[in-house]
Amino acid sequence: MRRLRKFAAAAGAVAVMTVGTVAVATPASAGDGACSLGYACAWQHSNYDGSRVTFQNFINNFGSLSFDNQASSLRNNGRTSNAAFYLDAYFRGSSVILNRGYLWSNLQGTGFQDSISSASFI
Repeated sequence: MRRLRKFAAAAGAVAVMTVGTVAVATPASAGDGACSLGYACAWQHSNYDGSRVTFQNFINNFGSLSFDNQASSLRNNGRTSNAAFYLDAYFRGSSVILNRGYLWSNLQGTGFQDSISSASFI
């Protein structure tokens, strides 16, 4: 019975960790910058419009969400950490750091518009 409890606790921790890293593409309202507390978000269009991906820990490959090279605005609504957005999948290539509590309504001219492929809290 004790072994079963340990297994259940470990499985629960893995499930929580997995859920925490899952990102979801969802529609957003234009210009609202809405991003739930504890998450970082990226929108398909400038001014927080179009499809959105959100994460609590990381997204190692935006392509797995059909969102690769589509981000045009960002928000870090994390509780304690800065967020890094990378040009390549699996946290490779150049990155831009968005401090906690900051948002960026238009990535045009930065070299990151429609070029982000992964992201993580750092």
